Order: sequence, then structure tokens, then C-alpha cells
Amino acid sequence: MYRTGNTDWRAQLFIIGASLFLIWVVYYLCTEALDPAAPWSNRTMANRASANAAAQPGDRVLLTLDKPASVGKTRLIYRGRQDGNLLIDVVIPQLDQGFAYHYTIPLKKAKQSFNLAGREYTLLGAGRRTARLQLATAD
Repeated sequence: MYRTGNTDWRAQLFIIGASLFLIWVVYYLCTEALDPAAPWSNRTMANRASANAAAQPGDRVLLTLDKPASVGKTRLIYRGRQDGNLLIDVVIPQLDQGFAYHYTIPLKKAKQSFNLAGREYTLLGAGRRTARLQLATAD
């Protein structure tokens, strides 16, 4: 005989599970839990303006140990000094957001001039925690 109003517990469990999954998907997409570095993520206007500011020849750049500093469209990360060399990582977001190009530059050469990501720099001074560079050429 056909019964009305009496549903199986498995069907109820499926409906509850599917509903919870859909609620989680909507919450995940609405709270922007995605990667903040993704191009579709919400960024403030100040961040956009500073990232797009063109660096001019003669500008000075202060690099702090293990903290990225933006120079035009690239980010420079000072890794310190080792055995008479300057250690700098360069991140080029247009090529690969998560990959850093590692540079080891002799200090003698760095004081004259060196090239990072197509730009010429001159080392003004390098300490244990900071390095000062001067930009010699623009983009």
C-alpha cells in the first residue's frame, strides 16, 4: 500500500547534507575566502595606486630584511649579506606571483651597478637588517 507523509531517513539526511553544502559554497564565495593575491579579489585603491606607481631614475629604495618592497611592477626582498655577497630575491607578479628569482651579487659589483629584472641599481649601503639601493634606469 502507498504511504504518504512517511519519508525515509536517508532521503532526509541527503537533503540536509546538500543544503548545508550549498550554504557553505555561498558563504565561501561571499566572504572572499579565496587567495587575496588573485586578480579578481577585492583590493583597496591605495594598494592599486602604490603598485602602479612608476619608479623614476634616482629614486632610492630601502630594503628591510625579509620584507618585500615594491619597485614599479616588481617586488624586491632583501635576504641579507653572505660571504661578501648581497642576497636579493625578485618577484615579478606578471610572470609568476609565487616564484622568487634569487640573486647573489658581489658587494664590489653592487656598489658600481647591477641589473635586477631589467633595471639598473646601485648599492648605497648594506647592513645586517637593511640595504639601500638607488634606481639608475626606469621601466
